[in-house]
Amino acid sequence: MQTGRIISLDEALRNIGPLDEKAMADARARQDILTKPQGALGRLEELSVRLAGITGNAMPALANKAVVTMAGDHGVALEGVSAYPQEVTPQMVLNFLRGGAGINVLASFILGLPGETKETMVETMEFARELDTYYGFHVLAPFPGTEVRENADEFGLEILTSDWGKYDANRPVSRTEGASPADITAALHKYYRGLRVNDESEVGETCQAEAAKSQRRSPLAWALLSGDVIEGLGGIQLRRGPKEDLADKIAELIPYPLDQIGENVSSWVDRGLLKHDLRDGHALWRWA
Repeated sequence: MQTGRIISLDEALRNIGPLDEKAMADARARQDILTKPQGALGRLEELSVRLAGITGNAMPALANKAVVTMAGDHGVALEGVSAYPQEVTPQMVLNFLRGGAGINVLASFILGLPGETKETMVETMEFARELDTYYGFHVLAPFPGTEVRENADEFGLEILTSDWGKYDANRPVSRTEGASPADITAALHKYYRGLRVNDESEVGETCQAEAAKSQRRSPLAWALLSGDVIEGLGGIQLRRGPKEDLADKIAELIPYPLDQIGENVSSWVDRGLLKHDLRDGHALWRWA
């Protein structure tokens, strides 16, 4: 096939050959020697092996990658069955285009995977900083049916709760032998502050200077944007006030000081970055 030449669908189909079994075998062998439990990445490992078979290369390099994102409202939205008004849809699409949604994250890391320790979390965060790009952190959420959940004992993973309301990838719901929920929460807390995850003796002016140079201009804002947290909150019942209630809700999900969350929320609202609609005693928040 000639690069840059437009071909017909029939010609493209004729150019598709069988999967390269040797490349797939080599890819599987490589997966088995990586520093992780075998099969820990689930479907991703299967996809990487299939890509090897398609390309004939055990370590394929994929250029010109693209994510196709489509958005629209079903007609039934007119019946008020959605958590969000229809006006939110174009706002979310604009957020995609501005690079502010989860689909735009260039690098996202999961804490609490099998074999995780305090040391591996330090190594992961140091590696993330070296990428010189925006990145986010989430926590393993081993839902039923996933390989890591079904083989938790084999992976050395202890499941702590089956309360699915806590499986939002922003808090630990499992633990490993080397990383307790408190360890994982502490790692997230320091990430949100833009500080190095390490001994307290190493956290000081140097780390604060490094954080100031970081591309993550606002760690809390990036955490909310990369995880689509605001959009996923739905209607928040009015109790103390819209801004205060939003800060309380965020504090339940993200290990960040409530007073600082409140200051950030007030600043974003005052600057017109966050807006809300009131409906039936609930506030529906969105990025403006």
